[in-house]
Amino acid sequence: MAAASTPLADVVVVFNPQSSAANEARLRAVIAGAFGTRPVDFCECSPQADMQARLAPWLANGVRLVIAAGGDGTVSDVADALVGQDVVLGILPQGTSNVLARELQLPLRMQAAARMLAGGYATRTIDILRAGDSVCVLGVSVGLSALAMKDTGRGQKRLLGPWSYWLTFARHFFSLRSHLFTVELDGYATQLMATDVLAMNVGTIAFRAIRWGPEVKPDDGLLDFCFLWARNGLEYAATILGFALRRYIRNERVNVVPLARTLRIVSPVGLLVQGDGDVIGETPITISLEKDALRIAVPRQS
Repeated sequence: MAAASTPLADVVVVFNPQSSAANEARLRAVIAGAFGTRPVDFCECSPQADMQARLAPWLANGVRLVIAAGGDGTVSDVADALVGQDVVLGILPQGTSNVLARELQLPLRMQAAARMLAGGYATRTIDILRAGDSVCVLGVSVGLSALAMKDTGRGQKRLLGPWSYWLTFARHFFSLRSHLFTVELDGYATQLMATDVLAMNVGTIAFRAIRWGPEVKPDDGLLDFCFLWARNGLEYAATILGFALRRYIRNERVNVVPLARTLRIVSPVGLLVQGDGDVIGETPITISLEKDALRIAVPRQS
């Protein structure tokens, strides 16, 4: 954090020194190379940090740009502090999947992302999801996807990148479990069998090539309720392969339902809930949409 006697800069970089991908010396060098002599402050964070409190001095001082240097978890933590603020969020991708960066077609190399943020950018205003006390920019899920997030270790992520999640999925290939879910869709209660139920803000599933569908976008003003029911690993794999091939078959086993306000997952009770790659609680849980809640720095159109 900047020293008390030093005026605060209007650009601050948030990073987690405990992250498996963290390299503070390289990060500072990349920022210095892109921003030159422009003042830039650095702020450490961690999964347990209160980012609203950490960023309070800069927010009170009228900070213009807050840069999240990390993966989707760091982006979500910073976004939590910026929702509703007239501040732009910049992203320096350093995570396993960097889903939001891929979704918004941001530069994935750190140097290119830093040059974009220093040299001029456009902004794109996106929606966010609020699940309990958590702000999520990607999505919230219950089922196999939540188990995969919990069971994928840091070392595995560092070694295999986005493929680490698919390795975890593979371990559950022959032991898929479906549930009879009770859900409330904008207040309307219904039941369905599913392996996964999700509230999605983006369409990307780990890789840009694999999406829930072209209609799922982070700035469409909708909460997209997605569900998938696979009776075995082969059905699950075939559905994901269909997504990769842009064959978006919609039926009683796999579908996307756009909602205007809320999704509540009522039962079964006690199932793990993940949001943006981190475990955030158990069912029951209510996920609500907040439209036009967050401004993101994106490349200017050529």
